[in-house]
Amino acid sequence: MTFDKAIIDAEASFAHGQTYVALSRCTNLDGLILKTPISYKSIINDATVASFTEDVENNPPTENELITSEIQFQLNLIAEVFDYQSLLPPVMRMIDLYYKHQKVIKGEVIEPLLTIKEKGIVPLLKVSNTFKIQLDGFTQEGILPEKNTTLLERFSRGVHYFTQETKLHIEDSISKLSFSTDNKGVKKDFTKAFDTFQEKLSEKCFILEKMKDGFRVQKYLQVRADAVLQEKSTKKKKSLSRKTDPILALKLRELRSDIAEALQIPHFQIFTQETLYQLCDDLPRNEQELVKVKGMGKTRVSKYGDEILEVIETYCKENGINQFNEQPKEAKKSTKQITLELFTSGMSIKEIAKARKLTENTIQSHLISFIPSGDVDVLELIPLKRYKKIRDAIEGVEFKSLTDLKEKVDSDFTYMELKMVLLSLEN
Repeated sequence: MTFDKAIIDAEASFAHGQTYVALSRCTNLDGLILKTPISYKSIINDATVASFTEDVENNPPTENELITSEIQFQLNLIAEVFDYQSLLPPVMRMIDLYYKHQKVIKGEVIEPLLTIKEKGIVPLLKVSNTFKIQLDGFTQEGILPEKNTTLLERFSRGVHYFTQETKLHIEDSISKLSFSTDNKGVKKDFTKAFDTFQEKLSEKCFILEKMKDGFRVQKYLQVRADAVLQEKSTKKKKSLSRKTDPILALKLRELRSDIAEALQIPHFQIFTQETLYQLCDDLPRNEQELVKVKGMGKTRVSKYGDEILEVIETYCKENGINQFNEQPKEAKKSTKQITLELFTSGMSIKEIAKARKLTENTIQSHLISFIPSGDVDVLELIPLKRYKKIRDAIEGVEFKSLTDLKEKVDSDFTYMELKMVLLSLEN
């Protein structure tokens, strides 16, 4: 606490720094009143502090020592960005709990955890340790790391690599983890370790994302602080206590992948993993219920709602799940069917997109799905000359996926074009 006015009685000080603490409570000298004189004996110093101060005064660091220390400080911060050591203990704890209590644990637990450990954290720890050793080789005498172009290029490549590996082997695996048990003690211990892991992972991902444009000391220190604060301010954590049906979850994941590939956008922009779990739990059957699902919102419902509801509705019918307190409704047309009807009526893709308030890519992806059935001719979507060019380019090319094919042909061809030509050829 501080005060504009304060009365200080420090005559009987008895601890190190006590007089300083008392005097520093007052914000200005005009408001400071001493009840008793402050004698020399009232100012008590710690011998260790006095010794340190004296040593610094007698042995001031040279300019070279200051620069060397600053370089080492920056190198330590750079190495810290790629240090995954804090992620390992909570994962090991969860693995240990599983092996000790697997008879009372249900869900997909051990495979995701082992993948996180053996394909994610451990390899990244080895890479980070190697990089830390190599850092000295990147240093240039008298040049700070944050101004060393060679080191900064290496840093940027490192951020890209660690981000990719984290998403591939850690984030994707954690999304597959499911856990349940009736043993309260095991549940408490496992959940605690899981929450700790999520916090550490969230911080690391936040830092990597913010540092992808390069390293600066001031920026990193701020980002590191923000990484902790953003974790404290959000509660968007994956819950372990789920009743999620893996079949429905798989169908929703497939839908998300199809939309993401068609629109060339990240999966999370369609709906997050947390939203996926809630969709499985709540089973919304109409737009009013869907918009209440955390992470959806009116914009996402307007864009992807029909397709999501179609998947859920099909799942419910197949599993005999009825809507409570509601009369049976007339079968609703799928969003793809609506698009097809508008297209066959003579409307262009652009006109349909405007009328339905969807993107042209979404409308195009709807129409592409009707190529195999023959309801849509591929030449209605792509000029003949362009079609022949793509067809000739992909003939004889061996590929495992659409992404693999995209990398082997002319970069001018879009994913959408390649997909529609492939579907027509298969047909």
